[in-house]
Amino acid sequence: MKRTLEQLFISSSLILLASCTTFTPQQVDNFLLDYQGYPLDQLITVFGVPTKQVEIDGKYVFEWLKQEEESNSRISIGTGGSSGRMAAGLGLSFPFGGTPDQCILTARSSDKKVVDSLSWSGDSDYCGKFLAPSDPKVTN
Repeated sequence: MKRTLEQLFISSSLILLASCTTFTPQQVDNFLLDYQGYPLDQLITVFGVPTKQVEIDGKYVFEWLKQEEESNSRISIGTGGSSGRMAAGLGLSFPFGGTPDQCILTARSSDKKVVDSLSWSGDSDYCGKFLAPSDPKVTN
């Protein structure tokens, strides 16, 4: 019985952990590298119409602002073990008056045809959701 409960706990923890993926800033930077040198029209197909477009000193800047309508509660799960013992921790956060998660993607182009550089700012988890290889589409 004890073994069955441990297996159930481990399976449940893995499922919850998989649904609560987090991204480091370095991972988000690496995801952006996949779009470096992209034709601008293909980038617009992936990310949608830019929120803002400006020309500065003959260079073109395109910006996409993606923002959650409301911040969501988050669950973090940690597990560990040694010497045949298992331990787990659960962390919860709630959006009490916090600011919504956002991601700003900025592309620069010298000719409005090819992306010269890309950068991002905002929440790395929120940006990572859009840029991760399993789901590269950015949606509103």
